[in-house]
Amino acid sequence: KERRSSASTIYTPSAALVGTPAPGFSSGESLSPMDEIGAAARPPGTTYEWAAMSYQETVGGDQIVYVFGLAIRSRDCVSQLPGPD
Repeated sequence: KERRSSASTIYTPSAALVGTPAPGFSSGESLSPMDEIGAAARPPGTTYEWAAMSYQETVGGDQIVYVFGLAIRSRDCVSQLPGPD
């Protein structure tokens, strides 16, 4: 089992790339082309990781669809409750 500690990564060379999607494209749509570009452009033996919101989008996948559906359903249930008299 691989173990990482912050001390072992302090001296590892790294680079941070920050970008935004082109107008008309969502952040989710931009992840796939970045994967393809990264695979073609990075040196052999190197890896990359998504961070922050990009990481959440790759891990979460389609969960937002379910969360949104539950939110709408909850709103409908609450709106049917009797109000104060």
